[in-house]
Amino acid sequence: MIRAAVGTNNIDCCARICHSPTAWGMQQTFGTGAATNSTEDIYHADLFMVIGANPTNAHPVTGAKIKQQVMKGKKLIVLDPITTELAKLADYHIKLRPGTMWLY
Repeated sequence: MIRAAVGTNNIDCCARICHSPTAWGMQQTFGTGAATNSTEDIYHADLFMVIGANPTNAHPVTGAKIKQQVMKGKKLIVLDPITTELAKLADYHIKLRPGTMWLY
């Protein structure tokens, strides 16, 4: 819709800025800047660790899958200054001081 209205194929988004350090690190470590696993792996995990992310808000399908597994008894650790929906369900919610997330 925006391409037609503005008349350009040059569309930008925040991923270029906020995800580029992560993609670079993954490229250096794993040889690809993309995810190395499938969301189906969620069903095979015994423990989830969510660090400074809000999957139920930012990635609703993935967040719902994690939430389902936690409600079935899988363990969850959340490191985040914010009490997210998943943090409320976590076995451990480590509330980091605001401004210190860059350490992790």
